[in-house]
Amino acid sequence: MEYNKKLYLILLISSLVVSIGWACDQDWQCGNNLPFQQCKKNITIPIGIDVDSATGRVVFIASYVGDQFKRLLSIPIEGGPIKYEYTLFGESFYSRFYHLYRYLSTSKQLYVVTNEIRYNSLAAYLPSTGSVGFQRYYKYPFEMQFDEQAQKTYYCDYLAVRKVNFIPVQKVDDLDKQSQILYGDGQTTFGVCTNIALLGQDLYVLTTSSGPNKIFRGSVNGSPLVEVLVEGVNQYITQFQATTTHFIYIVNNDIVKVPINGDISQKKVLVKQQGTYNQVSFRVYGGYVYFTSGNQILRIPYLQDGPAEIIYNGNKVNGDCLCAEGYSGDNCQQCDASTHIISWVNGKPQCVPLTSNGLPSQCTDNYQCNEPYGQCAGFSDIKVCACQTNFFGQKCQQCNGTVTWFDGKPSCNPNA
Repeated sequence: MEYNKKLYLILLISSLVVSIGWACDQDWQCGNNLPFQQCKKNITIPIGIDVDSATGRVVFIASYVGDQFKRLLSIPIEGGPIKYEYTLFGESFYSRFYHLYRYLSTSKQLYVVTNEIRYNSLAAYLPSTGSVGFQRYYKYPFEMQFDEQAQKTYYCDYLAVRKVNFIPVQKVDDLDKQSQILYGDGQTTFGVCTNIALLGQDLYVLTTSSGPNKIFRGSVNGSPLVEVLVEGVNQYITQFQATTTHFIYIVNNDIVKVPINGDISQKKVLVKQQGTYNQVSFRVYGGYVYFTSGNQILRIPYLQDGPAEIIYNGNKVNGDCLCAEGYSGDNCQQCDASTHIISWVNGKPQCVPLTSNGLPSQCTDNYQCNEPYGQCAGFSDIKVCACQTNFFGQKCQQCNGTVTWFDGKPSCNPNA
């Protein structure tokens, strides 16, 4: 009986070690379930951070040496062991996930910024299929605010601020056809909308023109804009957020705060980058500014003076106990065969989700793509299933024309 208790305790500790990502130096320290449980080292944390207010966790995207894909991770708001949420499958040779844009606390919907060949895009990530749904390509400033309770979205569209009565998630969600203009496009002259912040019924609009950056206060109903803050010339504002007491924003790569009444004389630098170019991003929650800088996640109070504290150090020597890519569960062996395939890469397993056409979101060989109708295409590190020329649809077997065969390979000859 005593032996059974000890064995149960060992197994319980092993499962907890992986599910909440305790520190490690070797794989064996993560449990007895190799290679499904792994010690991941040398993390890279790009810009992009959010706070899940429902769980009290800081959410971010990162990658580890030895992993093929990026992961969505989280840590407690006060710091602590890392938690693996899921792997971000769905990258291709022409589209890579750059960083986290927003994570919605109620729906757990993730939005990412992607690097395309010639431009960036903002996309809703769909973990169940390892793909993106709603996607907005942009050359001009394009920022969004989501109101999950009211199911409304507000966004900058160059010279306008628009509203839609839904939160875009799927590919069919079209903002332009269903949007209402709140500000701009000849109705109000304020320059280029570069960012917006939502605070209750108030909507704050950050604009640029030939002069200084300005912040206007409007409303979700489109009430007249009132100028509340004017920054100095050559003070370039990027990210910004409004709280009940302050504006928090990045200006010339420093994080600063200004009272919500816009008194610029009371501006105070919270995080000084000391003249170095070190990209930062932040989110405000519970009296703290959470930010990424130098491969670390930190927080600093903004309601009273206090030092910044590191709540996760990506430069640490040891690693984190995590599941293999795509796997989940206490023992890291959970992979639903009805909606995923198991792929082995360099001796390590991957649980890869199937997309809506029945093919995996990532592949390593043609047989995974319903060969000969589909093929595994791309560069050596990232490959995706692609239909043969003119084929489309479920598992690439549809053809609007006639199918001929030669040497065991089909050709789709479209109707004239």
